[in-house]
Amino acid sequence: MPSRLLMFFAGLGCIAFGVAVTTKSLLGTTPIAAIPYSMSLIFPSISFGACVIGFNLALIAAEWALLRSRIRFWAIFLQAFLACIFGSCVDLSMLALTGLDPVSYAARALWVAVGSVLIGVGAFLTIRANVAVLPYDAFVLALAAVSAKDFGRLRMICDVVVSLGALLLCWLVLNDLAGVREGTILASLLTSPVIRLLMRFAR
Repeated sequence: MPSRLLMFFAGLGCIAFGVAVTTKSLLGTTPIAAIPYSMSLIFPSISFGACVIGFNLALIAAEWALLRSRIRFWAIFLQAFLACIFGSCVDLSMLALTGLDPVSYAARALWVAVGSVLIGVGAFLTIRANVAVLPYDAFVLALAAVSAKDFGRLRMICDVVVSLGALLLCWLVLNDLAGVREGTILASLLTSPVIRLLMRFAR
């Protein structure tokens, strides 16, 4: 268990750093962070990581509403704890990248690619550790349980919905598309293949 916990939290940190790298590209952020990042742009006094925590807590509440008595209190507590750690890691990662801003479009695209790979590696580590599920995936799992639909398809639909929600927020409030751009699409296309490739080599 200690090694699995170490692997899990290493993966969590890797995902958070990947989110920060992708966000710093200024080509949009990953789908899982699109709404929190948009909220941090709308409310500059609130940090990106704090918005990540708030968004994940909202997902936990939605998961509880879907599952009701089928979800246990310790699972809610664990997910809330992980949400706080994840959001804090995002803020620390953004702080670590202060002053490191890619200038050219090619450099920004490279940052999106690197961030997507980091997220894929982090997700692979958390899956292999088999310790806990992050709130976003837990919410999709709850949807899958209630609707009897495929998790992979629902995950893709949720990515599209949250990206569109973030796009709408930025457009209506900021009159800008800073939160969701071509980098968001690139990140969504790159992350899953990285996870599948690593899972294949790990067999």
